[in-house]
Amino acid sequence: MAEDKKVMDAGQAEEQQAERAHVVKLDRPVKFEQKEYTEIDLGGLDGMTIQDAIDAQRSLLDQNEAACSLLCETTTAFAMEIAARASGLPIEFFKTMPRDAGKRVQAEVLRHISKNRQNAGKVMRLEKPYYFKGEQYTEFDLSGIADMSVMQESAAENVLAREGFIIAETSFNFLYACVLASMAGKNVTLALQTGNGLAFSFSGRDVNNVDAQANFDLLPSGIPEAAKQHILSGTLGSYEFHVGGFPFHLNVHLNFGEEGAGKTAALYRYDEVTNTLRFEGTCHINSAGQVMFEMKQTGIYLAVSLEQPATHTVMGGDTLSRIAVRYGTSVKALKAANPQLKNPDLIRPGQSIRLY
Repeated sequence: MAEDKKVMDAGQAEEQQAERAHVVKLDRPVKFEQKEYTEIDLGGLDGMTIQDAIDAQRSLLDQNEAACSLLCETTTAFAMEIAARASGLPIEFFKTMPRDAGKRVQAEVLRHISKNRQNAGKVMRLEKPYYFKGEQYTEFDLSGIADMSVMQESAAENVLAREGFIIAETSFNFLYACVLASMAGKNVTLALQTGNGLAFSFSGRDVNNVDAQANFDLLPSGIPEAAKQHILSGTLGSYEFHVGGFPFHLNVHLNFGEEGAGKTAALYRYDEVTNTLRFEGTCHINSAGQVMFEMKQTGIYLAVSLEQPATHTVMGGDTLSRIAVRYGTSVKALKAANPQLKNPDLIRPGQSIRLY
């Protein structure tokens, strides 16, 4: 009985210690909204996911936290954002607390993020099993990252840009880490060159079914002239192509040459029912005249390079947020592209908004 009691006491002590693992003790009470705090419970840290961290980074970038465009994970703003989510307390609580208390909170957040961070070679072993879609994972093989090509790294950076992350340093960006991890697998990247400035690529690690088939081809006259005439007006170049079924992540690479360098490319998908071209998104053409789009569905596509910067004419009910969603960009990117807006939160019908 005595031995059983000792085991029980030890177990209870471990549970209590685990429950208090992320409780930050304060040297002096912090007052907020008529209440006094002597400690802050960050117990929610253990239940947070990578998506929570990505959302926190995205929120800070949208708030124009300039420091977060470099090493976001190490900033005070990021630590406070995570602490607010872990504790359930409002972000204002953390923003207004004394500096010494803030440093304690930041240290605890960083300790949790950095714990057991070590070079485990090419295989990352997990502290406890992770379950996803009915499968249990105890480790991740990331050996493919070391052998990735420049094209794959560029694809990962493009994912960040499309998600609104315009940052100078990717080392501590959670979304970037997730994209690279998802690419780590079979060291095979297949690129199909058409010889006409257009290419398709996908990674072997994305092909879940070895018997899967995909088809893509060029269609010089697949879209009726009436449907594309107004789109082609004022463009420098265009590509028309068809993408059939593809059970994996597929990218299309377009080369608009020196004439298109630094400009904007727009992608449209042909709707045979309405005989119209549906806008899919825009992307910046790099200095070499190249651009990449991620294909999300089958169909006949038209890609064009725009002679003038892509713009949107404000209509009644428009906001920067709605415009950003429509064109696949972010509010922060729209503000940066439109420094002429004295009050970006107040736009009027008839105004011209640059999209990139």
